[in-house]
Amino acid sequence: MLEAAELTFRIGDAHILNGIGFRVSPGEKVGIIGPNGSGKTTLFNCLSGFNLPTGGRISLHGRDITRATPSKRARLGLGRVFQNFGIFREMTVQENMLLALEATRAGSFFPWSAAHRRHQQEAFEYLDSVGLAEKAGDKAGSL
Repeated sequence: MLEAAELTFRIGDAHILNGIGFRVSPGEKVGIIGPNGSGKTTLFNCLSGFNLPTGGRISLHGRDITRATPSKRARLGLGRVFQNFGIFREMTVQENMLLALEATRAGSFFPWSAAHRRHQQEAFEYLDSVGLAEKAGDKAGSL
């Protein structure tokens, strides 16, 4: 279980995190949402050890990790994946392109939707324009 209690993070007089508390059980899925500048990245930085909180406590399976390094947290089972715009190696080349398109276009992720079908066609056209149409069905990791 990952738990944060009264977590705070300040930069000078700016309170970035102020008394954050939560508990996440193994297997539980949680989303952190909020507008730009609301402290989401700072929270993840504190949880993963890239920022040290100015107050509060973080524990993993009952063990205090508030001051643990990122590598120590990783050894204890708390990992972090940074945002990047890389590829999903096990998905096909076209699926990677489709995912990128659907993240930036209005429409639907539902495979039966007209928008999804349009995005599939658009993804294929982009691949064709850069000479990858014949690789559309290949795993992206094979390129």
